Amino acid sequence: MGMGIASTVDIGRMHRERVERAQRSLSDRGIAAALLFHPMNVRYVSFPGAGTVASMQIAFRWALVPAAGKVLLWDYTGHFAESVEHGTKEASPAHGLPDYYTGDVRPVHGFQFFPQGSTAPESVAAFAAEIATVLDEWGLKGERLAIDRAEATAFNALRAEGIEICDAQQALETARSVKTVDELEMLRGNARTTAAGVEALRERLAPGVTENQLWATLMGTVMADGAEWSNTRLLSSGQRTNPWAQEATDKVIEEGELVGFDTDLSGRFGYFTDISRTFLCGDVAPTDEQRRIYTDAYEYVQGNIPEMRAGASYAELGERLRKRVPEQYYEQRYPFIAHGVGVSDEYPAIKWDAHHDGELEPGMCVSVEAYFGEVGASRGSSSRSS
Repeated sequence: MGMGIASTVDIGRMHRERVERAQRSLSDRGIAAALLFHPMNVRYVSFPGAGTVASMQIAFRWALVPAAGKVLLWDYTGHFAESVEHGTKEASPAHGLPDYYTGDVRPVHGFQFFPQGSTAPESVAAFAAEIATVLDEWGLKGERLAIDRAEATAFNALRAEGIEICDAQQALETARSVKTVDELEMLRGNARTTAAGVEALRERLAPGVTENQLWATLMGTVMADGAEWSNTRLLSSGQRTNPWAQEATDKVIEEGELVGFDTDLSGRFGYFTDISRTFLCGDVAPTDEQRRIYTDAYEYVQGNIPEMRAGASYAELGERLRKRVPEQYYEQRYPFIAHGVGVSDEYPAIKWDAHHDGELEPGMCVSVEAYFGEVGASRGSSSRSS
């Protein structure tokens, strides 16, 4: 399963327990069923499909999850059907149906303007009619249907079918926030893969290499071991390290420059590894300023990690840990003190202010992070640990 992933991961058990968590979260909120379009939610209750990145741009996979019963997945079968025939026989997706998937599957019928064009109104009406028929067959007619996201045309068509809509994201994010034993093993394994990529990047780092070349080294290493994609291309050097959140370019890295990066990496089975590192380029000693900002960021993160204990309140952590940030770095601080990590960056978030209710629970995985850079300074340092 790759150099980083333990052979003890039971994919079938992981799938079953994820579906159970999602359904329990729906039931706890009095929601009869959820229609999921967000690729991370869809794969959470089913399996990784083909073209996950593409499905972030145009929906060609969606899942209907009852609070009790089998998941029904609509998936790409090699073409977009132009019409819906209710009661159509089930069909496997073009890329095959994994043995561990316990739900049902039907061919997807696209309804977006691309590729439907002028026929989109008829297509979206057929889509909504099929959803209504399934809900009726499941005995859920008149019940609320939770949705995470969709085009406005989909919402309007479902409402035209008399379906009352509510939000699904809270239920799914909450379910995803506590990891199963197998999910934790996936996260550990992908972290090991990412660490190998970071080491390859460090070995490649030398005066004369470009930021893009350095980023390609990281991505090439992790993708050779089965990683899927990175949410960003956050890598910058020299004066481009301040302010943060600048993506890799053709800039040539010079001796003595700091290089900061953020992996934001979707690894095997989509599990996320979100770490940042800052390195010094070349065989030179750091300047006093470089040493100071790196040490400040490192010590802040390392000091916060032991605070992430089950039972700790999000609000209490946010109020207390914000006071540890030296004043000169506060204006350009990272958006979060810490946040959840699973099949993406996800709930919960420990913030600087406007805290939400809740507390850390056993089985949560969080990324503890910081960016330290003074306004107007020539460089900054990013540090993060999951």
